[in-house]
Amino acid sequence: MFVPDTLIGATQYDNDFKSRFYYSFLTVALLFGFYEFSRHKSIERIQSLSDQFEQQAMHDPLTNLPNRRGMKEFLVHEFNRSKRSGLPMSILLCDIDYFKKINDQHGHDAGDVVLVELSKLLTTNLRQQDKIARWGGEEFLFLLPETDGREAFAIAEKIRALVQDATFTHEHSEIKTTLSFGVKQVSLESTIDYSINVADQYLYQAKGMGRNMTLPTVGNKSTLSVV
Repeated sequence: MFVPDTLIGATQYDNDFKSRFYYSFLTVALLFGFYEFSRHKSIERIQSLSDQFEQQAMHDPLTNLPNRRGMKEFLVHEFNRSKRSGLPMSILLCDIDYFKKINDQHGHDAGDVVLVELSKLLTTNLRQQDKIARWGGEEFLFLLPETDGREAFAIAEKIRALVQDATFTHEHSEIKTTLSFGVKQVSLESTIDYSINVADQYLYQAKGMGRNMTLPTVGNKSTLSVV
């Protein structure tokens, strides 16, 4: 121990004490390092699980498409963007015709195959900016940014024709199906839910009038195309 220019006392430590002190310090340092490493890994694991749960909450497990909750985030984002830019956006709502008959005749596994393969067909035939979601059951919703009602109708008809010509295979069965569409250019002065409800009404009318058809809206006027 020292004070300025004066030695008050000194302590001598033998090698055994120094060794034990060194190893104790090393042990504490290693334990602390292990604790920090474990804490970091735990945080990463928790974040990974959180991301997985979020993914599962936002996506349909069968088709891996966004579900209703996941699509609503895209809808709100695009709706706000359209209001700022003044550019149009449209919604397609479609339903697989006679889907219950597919399940009854071929089994629910076949129905799942149709849903999965149809989802792939729809996804690969969308434009890069478009989004599609499994809205519920055998119903799908398309979000078409920067697209007016007339363009949306043309897109719906293209998809409808593709599905009409497609064949889905399950085991030894070949399954054919069609789609009915309701189309609505989103009213930027109203709400997203209003436009979805209107598209749903057109879809309901299309199914009631024979299915495999598109009921579009252009501006405030509606026209029916029966193919």
